[in-house]
Amino acid sequence: MANTMQLEILTPEHQYYQGDVSSLTVKTYDGYITVLPHHVDYLGNVEISKLSLIANNKHYVYAISGGTIDISQSENLIRLFVYAIESPDEIDLERAIRAKENASKLLSQASSKRDSIRAEIKLKRALNRIDVKSSH
Repeated sequence: MANTMQLEILTPEHQYYQGDVSSLTVKTYDGYITVLPHHVDYLGNVEISKLSLIANNKHYVYAISGGTIDISQSENLIRLFVYAIESPDEIDLERAIRAKENASKLLSQASSKRDSIRAEIKLKRALNRIDVKSSH
C-alpha cells in the first residue's frame, strides 16, 4: 500500500494544489478529521478553519473558507473544494486585522439575523486568517 494519497484542492477560480500527501487534517461539521492513505469513503462539508497537510515530509498550513471534502478510498484520492485558501505567506496580517475589526463592528450593529450571520462569517474568516498567519 502507498504511504501517500492524491490531493486536489480546487477553488471557484482555479486548481490550487494537486499532488501527493501523507496526511490531511481539516475541520468538518462533525469535528476535526485526519485523513491518511486509503481512508474510507467520506463526503462532508468543511468549516472555515485551518487546513494542515504533510507532503514530502514537510508540514503545511492554510486558512480555508469552508467548502466540501470528497474522499475516495478506491482511488486513494481527496478532492477538497473550498471557497478560498491562503498559505501564511499569502495572508496580509494587517488586512486580516482590519477585516476582524470591521466584522466585529458589523456584528455589534447588526439589525437582523441575516446581518448577524454575515458578520459572524466575516469574523470567523478574519480570525482564522490571523491564527494561520500568527502560527507560522
